[in-house]
Amino acid sequence: MNYFIFANKPRGEYSGSFWDTASILNTGEYCFTLEDKLTYKPKTGDKIIFKEFTTQVYWGQATLESSGKEIERDDGKVIMFRLRDIIKWLYHLKTTSVHESLSNKDTRARIVNITESDYNLIIHEMNKNSIMSEEQQKQLKQLWDNYKVSNIVSTQIEKVFEKIIGEWKQYRQKIIEETITIDDYTGYTAEIDQTFRGNMEMCSAAN
Repeated sequence: MNYFIFANKPRGEYSGSFWDTASILNTGEYCFTLEDKLTYKPKTGDKIIFKEFTTQVYWGQATLESSGKEIERDDGKVIMFRLRDIIKWLYHLKTTSVHESLSNKDTRARIVNITESDYNLIIHEMNKNSIMSEEQQKQLKQLWDNYKVSNIVSTQIEKVFEKIIGEWKQYRQKIIEETITIDDYTGYTAEIDQTFRGNMEMCSAAN
């Protein structure tokens, strides 16, 4: 397995075309021009970190469902990768926060080959700053998928969001005031896990 950064302009920059991030998230298809370098290297099963050029943030991750394939689009021939397990992070990590620690410091290429250690570092820094872990964000994505087909679930998701954000604000305030205890930490993380488990069971029953 190999690891890569796929870089694109921010959402909306391509006015809804297949190049745009919104389209990538909707279709699971990530395209490159024939002139982009390293399009031959990413293979099925490889792990991807998403990056935006202008805002200079890492904003998500995915797994390659297929290797690059040359196809015809309105703009001509492109190299298209199909993605699976796409996760759009709740917390966007500034590229500068880990740049000096990465083995490959290329900031211009659309495809950058990184090491497993680089990949894990980016994920770790995202998790450290996010109100939800990578696993909890996967669970939230599952809730969102169920939201699309169930009005009952949609109401429950809104309650989950309100509960998590409310508890996070209290938790964050204790960190700022330096009054947080180990009981606060373990209690908060346990409550978050319990909330997700309960709502995942409810979603399964609804479907």
